[in-house]
Amino acid sequence: MSTEGMRDDLKVLDVSGHDWMADPCSQEIWLIQQPGQLTRYHPAQQEITRVLYLQQDCANVWVGFIDSAVESGGCVARRIRGALEATPANG
Repeated sequence: MSTEGMRDDLKVLDVSGHDWMADPCSQEIWLIQQPGQLTRYHPAQQEITRVLYLQQDCANVWVGFIDSAVESGGCVARRIRGALEATPANG
């Protein structure tokens, strides 16, 4: 492994993890969608509303992974930018 670009002035003080299987709110490790779940809720992601959902579990690709959080964030950011550009400035 290359150490190029690594900082030698930082020191790891602590590391932690979480037992998601034992967590009473999740009781699982990652999202496993049921058959038809993505296609059933996909239209809600496309609607223009005042509430925009941004999270890894409602992304269109790589659900449950960091890639899905990035994809979901990009989609919502583009929708917000488009809405702002379409709104005339108050002046």
